[in-house]
Amino acid sequence: MLVEHLERWLGQMVGGWRVDDPQFGGLAFQVFRHGGNAVPQSAAYVTVGVNRYLGGRSLDGHPISQELMLLLPDDLVEADRTAFDALADAGFAVLRDGPFLRGQVVPTRAEPLLAAGKPFLYVTLPVFFDDRFAVAHQDGQPVVIAWVVPVTAAEQQYVTTYGWEAFEALLLHEDPDLVDLYRPSAV
Repeated sequence: MLVEHLERWLGQMVGGWRVDDPQFGGLAFQVFRHGGNAVPQSAAYVTVGVNRYLGGRSLDGHPISQELMLLLPDDLVEADRTAFDALADAGFAVLRDGPFLRGQVVPTRAEPLLAAGKPFLYVTLPVFFDDRFAVAHQDGQPVVIAWVVPVTAAEQQYVTTYGWEAFEALLLHEDPDLVDLYRPSAV
């Protein structure tokens, strides 16, 4: 059901890669590229399988499972490599530490993101989509789709200093193109 949900919103899966780690018994999860153009001039990449590792609980005590989405410019030369590296880093962080919370900022070692001056991933809601996209179901359980957005060190520091609500208010005011890896910092 998760795959059907993702394809309904993002288009058919047109490519995918295994993310293996012996610590997690071989295959840990996969990263897929979707062929739709749900967000103009972007390509959507999503993890599948991270949700199998429940690690967190919601405020009401229910288990939280999660998948991660990254949007990149559809004309980015190394988009597949960038997405794989970034989502592998982020996916392993979820497996190690539990699901991300909105407003969390996590480091990435994805070389193309580092070269673009975006060494962090900011976790938020997939606001470019209808609210129904944000939660899928797998085996009768809800799976939260978290959007990870590449951000600058200055933006990471802003979140740390002022909080995620202030950062998202700043993004609303400044309206940067969050898909553009080479956008200037919002702060």
